[in-house]
Amino acid sequence: MKNRLFSAVILLVTVFFTTEIPAGQKTFTAASGAWSTAANWSPAGVPAAGDTVTISNGSTCLVNTTSACAALFLNSGTASTLTVNNNRTLTVSGSVRIKNSLTVGGSNGGSLTVNGKFIVDSTGVFTKTNGNMTVNDTAFIYGSIVFTSTIGTKIFSRIVVANSGVWNNSANESFTLRRGLTNYGTFTSGTGGYTFSNYNQSLDGNAITFAGSITVSNGRTVTNNTVLTITGNLTGGGTSAVFVNAAGAALNVNGTVMATGTLTASANGNTVNYYRAGAQTLERTAYYNLILSGSGTKTTTGVTVNGKLSRQGTATVSALPTYGASAVLEYKGSASQTTGVEFPAAMNNAVIIDNINGVNLNSARTLNDSLILINGYLTTTTTNLLTIGAIGAADSGSIGSFVNGPLVRIKNTAAQQTLLFPVGKNSYYRPIELIIQHTNTASSTYRAELFNTAPAGRTLPSSINGVSTVRYWNITKTGAAVVSNAFVVLHYDADDGVADPENLRIAKDNGTAWLDLGGTANGSPAGSILSGSFTTFSDFVLANASGGSNPLPVELSSFKAHSKDHEVLLSWTTQIEVDNYGFEIERSSEYKNWERVGFVEGHGNSNSPKEYSYSEKLLSPGKYFYRLKQIDADGNYKYSGKLEITVSQPPNSFLLAQNYPNPFNPATTIKFSVAEDMPALIKVYDVIGNEVVTLFNETAQAGRIYEVIFNGSEYSSGIYFYSISTGKFNAVKKMTLIK
Repeated sequence: MKNRLFSAVILLVTVFFTTEIPAGQKTFTAASGAWSTAANWSPAGVPAAGDTVTISNGSTCLVNTTSACAALFLNSGTASTLTVNNNRTLTVSGSVRIKNSLTVGGSNGGSLTVNGKFIVDSTGVFTKTNGNMTVNDTAFIYGSIVFTSTIGTKIFSRIVVANSGVWNNSANESFTLRRGLTNYGTFTSGTGGYTFSNYNQSLDGNAITFAGSITVSNGRTVTNNTVLTITGNLTGGGTSAVFVNAAGAALNVNGTVMATGTLTASANGNTVNYYRAGAQTLERTAYYNLILSGSGTKTTTGVTVNGKLSRQGTATVSALPTYGASAVLEYKGSASQTTGVEFPAAMNNAVIIDNINGVNLNSARTLNDSLILINGYLTTTTTNLLTIGAIGAADSGSIGSFVNGPLVRIKNTAAQQTLLFPVGKNSYYRPIELIIQHTNTASSTYRAELFNTAPAGRTLPSSINGVSTVRYWNITKTGAAVVSNAFVVLHYDADDGVADPENLRIAKDNGTAWLDLGGTANGSPAGSILSGSFTTFSDFVLANASGGSNPLPVELSSFKAHSKDHEVLLSWTTQIEVDNYGFEIERSSEYKNWERVGFVEGHGNSNSPKEYSYSEKLLSPGKYFYRLKQIDADGNYKYSGKLEITVSQPPNSFLLAQNYPNPFNPATTIKFSVAEDMPALIKVYDVIGNEVVTLFNETAQAGRIYEVIFNGSEYSSGIYFYSISTGKFNAVKKMTLIK
C-alpha cells in the first residue's frame, strides 16, 4: 500500500513538470529587491499570472503588491527568502516546487495561496513565518516544512509526509485540513488545533500524534486508518460530524471524544484507548476493542464492547458495559488491580488475567466462560470467591499466573469429567485436577485450595511412613450429585522433596487418620501423581511409601527479624526436619541481587521443633530484605519467604566487627566504627605477630560504618589477626584464610 502511494506521488509530480509548466519563464535575479521591480527579473518585466517563476539562489524577494504566477520553482543551491508584505497576496495558480531552502514570511495580513501542488523535495527546507498560507491541492513533503509563527491562518488540502519528510509545527499553529493527512515520515503537530473541513477525509500511513485537539466540521466524516494519538480533545463541530475508527486502526485519546457528533468504532480489529490520568467520559457507542488506561474513573454508561475490554493502569469503570457474544474482559496493568463493575456477578464472556502485579477479586463472581491466565495472580478469598460455571473452563496456568486462593468448579453431568483447578498460594503454583464421575446429572460444586503449611496431624497407615509438611490441598463438595468414583492429580516441584517417584503416594484425611490412595507418579524432582479412586473429599497430601526415600523436606514454622541500632537479629524455627544440611542467609537492599551473608548448620533429621538464630552487625542505616535458603543433604534447596527490616542510625560507638566470610578465600570484609572523629588505623598481622598489611590509615568520622577488604590471594593459608587502633580504642580479632 505504501509503495503504491509513493508511486502515485511520483507519477503526479512527473506529470506536473512535464505537461503543466507554462511557456513564460521568469527568474528573480536580484540579491534583494521587490517583486514589482521589472529590472529584478530575467527577462526583464514583472511576472504575469501565466508565468513560471524561479527564485534564484541566495535571493531575497519582497512581494510588495498583490501578485500572481502560474508556478513557483526554487532550484537547489543557496537559501532564498520570499516575503509577502502586509495585506498583500501572492497567488500561484499552479504548483510550487522547492529544492532549496525557502523562507516565506508576511507579517500580519501577508498571504501565500497555492492552487496546485506544493512540493518540498528531499533537498528542500520550507519555513513559513508570519502571515497566511493556503494550499488548495496536495502538499508533498519529502524534505522539511517548518512553521515558526502563530500569526495568520494555515489551510491545506491533503498533506502527504514521505518517509524522509518532516512536518514541524514548532510555533504550535492551528491548521485547517480539507482532504486529510498521510504520514510516513516525522509529523510534529504542535499544540495548535487541527480542523478537518469541507470534504470527507482520512488519516493514513504511520502513527500520527496530535499534541493538541482536532475538530471534525459539521456534516463531515473523518476516517482513521492508522494509529492516532490525540493529547487534547476529539471534537465534532456539530451533530452531523462523524469520526470513524476503521478496521485495524487505533485511536488513543486523552481528552473528550465527540461530545458533539458521532464516534464509529465497531469495525473489526479497531481499538480505542482512553488514557487520561484522571476521570474521563466515554462516547456512548459500540466499540470493538476498548482500552481503559491511565487512572481515575472512566464513565462507561451506554457503552458496548464486541471485542476486548482491557482495563489497564489503575483506571476504574463506572458502569457495566454491554458485552457482545464474542467479547472478552482483560486485566492488563503494571500496578495491582481490583475487579469492579465491569466484571458482573454472572459473567458470560471470557476473562483474561495479564497483570504481572496481580488482580484482586472484589466480590463473589461466577464465570460461565473461560478463565485465561497469562501473567500475574488472580487473588480470591472465601468471601470473594470465583466460581467457574458448568459451561466454563480454566487455563492450565503457570508459575507466573494462577488463582491465588480458593477456586470453585461446577459439574452438572453424569459423565466422567476432568475439572482443572489452576491454584497456587503466594509464589508457589501447584494445580490440582479432579477426575470425577456422577451417577446422576444433579448440579454440584467442588472447591479446591492450596495451603503452603503442614496439614493436620493424623495417624499414618502401615503403608506410609510420612506425609509432606510443606503443603497440602483441600477439596470440598456441595450439591446433590452422587459420586461414583473420583481421582485426583497433584503436581509437585523441587521444594516438595520428591526424590523417589516410584514410592510417592497420595494420602487423604478421613478426620482421624491418613488414607493411602496409592498413586502413579512421574518425574523427579518435578512432576505429577495420579491417585487411586475415592468418593469423599477432604485434605490431600503427598506421602512417602514405607521403605521409600522421598524426603518431603523441612517445615519452617516461623521466621522473624529484629533490628537494634546497627545490628539485625534473625530467628527461625522448624517443626520437622528430614536430611536438613542447613540454612544459607541471604540479604538484599533492593529485593533483588541477593547475596549470601552467612550459614547456619541444620539438625539433619528431627521430629521435634528446633530453634535457630543469626546476627549481622555494623549494617549501614537503611532498608534490608532477608531470606533463608534451606539446603538438603543431597543439594536440593528451597527458599523461605522474605522479611523486610529497617536499620536505624547507630549511636556513635567504637566497634570492630568479626570479618565475613570467615574462614575466607581469598577475600573478606572487615567493618568498624568510631565514637568521634579521630585517626584510625586498621592492620593485619600473621600468627607470629609480623605486620602483613595496613588496610586503613586516615581520620574516621563518627556515626559512619566503614568497610575494608583484606585480599589474601598473595598469602598462605593460616590464622591471621586484624586490629583497630585509635587514641581511645584498641581491639583485635582473629580470622582464618583457607586455600
